[in-house]
Amino acid sequence: MPAPPPPLSLNSKAILDPGTFQQKWRQLSISLSQELPVSPQGIAALTAPQALIRHMQGHSIHCIASGGQSPNFKFFFFAQKLEELSNFLVECIINISNSKSQIKIKADDQTSSQAFLDQFQSALSKFGTL
Repeated sequence: MPAPPPPLSLNSKAILDPGTFQQKWRQLSISLSQELPVSPQGIAALTAPQALIRHMQGHSIHCIASGGQSPNFKFFFFAQKLEELSNFLVECIINISNSKSQIKIKADDQTSSQAFLDQFQSALSKFGTL
């Protein structure tokens, strides 16, 4: 049985300018789309969108834009692999009335999209619990 792939290492100092993000967002197709639950603590903590942005940054997932208003908050995140210049782009829409988030992931390297989604989901599930 093959060993599971090593966990994805993300670059904590990743930088992507908004123009490049938008260009890549238009060019790349969606590699994964998923609905994830958001914990009641996470929804409560979302009264300040900055709290989620800071939390995700602690997991090397950076916010490039955010907006929206209750009940739907929209965030655009990006992350980069540590070893290579490979980007993950994320659209995350959180609906605080039903405690669900709609996640769309686009990636330069589609093969690691699932590993990245797992990390994103793990980070999101811890939001509001600290």
